[in-house]
Amino acid sequence: MIRVFAIWVLCASAAAAQDWPALADVTGVSPDDVLNVRAAPSGDAPIVGALVHDARWVEVTASDGNWGRVNLAEGAGWAHLGYLAVQPGGTFPDAEQFRCFGTEPFWSIDVTPEGPALMTTPDGPYLAMEAGALRLTEGRFGPHGVWMGGAEVQGALTVRREECSDGMSDRAYGLGAQLMLGGQTSRLLSGCCTLQME
Repeated sequence: MIRVFAIWVLCASAAAAQDWPALADVTGVSPDDVLNVRAAPSGDAPIVGALVHDARWVEVTASDGNWGRVNLAEGAGWAHLGYLAVQPGGTFPDAEQFRCFGTEPFWSIDVTPEGPALMTTPDGPYLAMEAGALRLTEGRFGPHGVWMGGAEVQGALTVRREECSDGMSDRAYGLGAQLMLGGQTSRLLSGCCTLQME
């Protein structure tokens, strides 16, 4: 009993110390089983979805005790963090890529710090820029920002840890964004971000 309690305390401490959002892999689940995703952070809560036994790059956007919030097709739920191993380099701001997006108007931008930044909107045009390094605001804990430039457009994207909704689904994200564009296209947009791996 003491050993089980000690393991529980260690899991709770690790979850509390983790910065979210983060990309994780499902671990410790039998190949003939799934990791249940529940409506609330409790083993008694109804099951609302599942993650396959070898799911990778699952984005955990928040935690509540030993439970991590993950997104499903049209909503969010809670999976036990004991079965989710955070990937090395899979936390913000260290993740290789991130996608920011918004609705009304619809837009998205895929950003690889010190690499390409590719923006799309339903009405076009497709905008290609080069992104600089992702930098932390001087003298602060956030937000982070990245400068981007291209032949036809330049921009600045700020990203901060915060609860964010896309306004179209019940998904919940752990990063909010503001995108300011100048040049031939001048716009100020806001939305959410999600972490990605190349």
